[in-house]
Amino acid sequence: MKSLIAFLGTLEPPPNPHRTTGGGLTEAEKRGEAVFNGRTAGCARCHPAPYFTDGKVHEVGTGEKGDVYKGYNPPSLIGVFDRPVYLHDGRAKTLEGLLTGPHSPDLLNSRGPLTKDEMADLIAYLKSL
Repeated sequence: MKSLIAFLGTLEPPPNPHRTTGGGLTEAEKRGEAVFNGRTAGCARCHPAPYFTDGKVHEVGTGEKGDVYKGYNPPSLIGVFDRPVYLHDGRAKTLEGLLTGPHSPDLLNSRGPLTKDEMADLIAYLKSL
């Protein structure tokens, strides 16, 4: 087991295709990071860096009648650009669909919807994780 853990520690993830050549953030991604961490979207409350999850259970209104569990553990957002669907049941097919539908920042924190530019920048940032 120790050998396996040591081996896994040597593996490097492939580079994120949404990062700059040097691994940095584009200007849109930097603006999106500010939206992510700011009060408007409030994403960092449940998805804080460095793991982009807090390991706690939250009730965010995405459950359904008859669910066994009340609330969900927010998944890490690292590598979110490479996921085919979103939410615990896959009902959101795109990041935009997620953020304008059942997991809208406005629904979660009641601070108003994101502007079109804020949404585009936030999605760019999420893809960079």
